[in-house]
Amino acid sequence: MTTTYDPGMDFEKVIIKFWGYPNTPLYFASYYHNHFAVASLIFSIVVKEINYNSAKYTANQLQQLKDFERRCSDDENPITKPEVIKTVHFLQEI
Repeated sequence: MTTTYDPGMDFEKVIIKFWGYPNTPLYFASYYHNHFAVASLIFSIVVKEINYNSAKYTANQLQQLKDFERRCSDDENPITKPEVIKTVHFLQEI
């Protein structure tokens, strides 16, 4: 039996890790194909972590979060899906 990698599930695991399980039958993984929705939700987690939980991160980890926050705010050069995916994986690991 082979398993297929599902990046949407990685995204959903990050949402659950930082916000907990939703009270409704909402599957965040279904948002995965909407780049704006994924970037927005990850952005909100990053902003929360920077502003409310910065003490639990190393200087390097905090810098990575701040870099993502800045990239999301750059209207001239919008954040790319690979950058968002990289941050999803980063948030999974910390």
